[in-house]
Amino acid sequence: MRKKIPAEKLFVFDLHPTTKFFLDIAKIPADENVFVFNNRLPYTKLLAEECVALSITRLKFFPIAYDDMPEKEIFSRLQEADYIIGIECLTGEQMLLSKKYRPHLKANVKIISGKRAASVPSACKLLADIAEFYQAELSKEKNSRESIQTGEKIIRILKNASSKAVIGQIGGTSYAAENFSGEETFDEQLSVLKYLREKFLRLCSP
Repeated sequence: MRKKIPAEKLFVFDLHPTTKFFLDIAKIPADENVFVFNNRLPYTKLLAEECVALSITRLKFFPIAYDDMPEKEIFSRLQEADYIIGIECLTGEQMLLSKKYRPHLKANVKIISGKRAASVPSACKLLADIAEFYQAELSKEKNSRESIQTGEKIIRILKNASSKAVIGQIGGTSYAAENFSGEETFDEQLSVLKYLREKFLRLCSP
């Protein structure tokens, strides 16, 4: 992609399991075997390492990687599993609960599915650049009714987006935008855009 798109215009979202996913895993009783379901072994290892990094250390993690493991071994591990964790798009009827794998699951197996959302740093990198772009564009325009209306719209969108980014990572489904009266002057709008950009850049730091 870098051959076609300048680096400063290329934004890659880091899709990361939400906090709720890890909280649900932490509720599994200590010393249980937990099977990590994914298509590739490296991701099963990464997910287990993230659990350990979050102090979920009293569980034993085992991979089930359907593209990287023999089918016989996959079926054997599915038959053994009391707990299976994985990303939502792979733990539903399209894969784990498909006709191929469902017959090998225990009737009482506990499946914990994780939703993914763009990480706050990767989302805020995009929002910071959007704020910078409109700050520069509006600075070129005159203090007109049209430019003020544009500023109002962009600020409201950016504030809502920042709330979505944070709450989305936590695993929530609703958000509350910061108060914005819509009565700010043109210069005040430029100041707000500058402030938002600086705020997003701070959130970009890991």
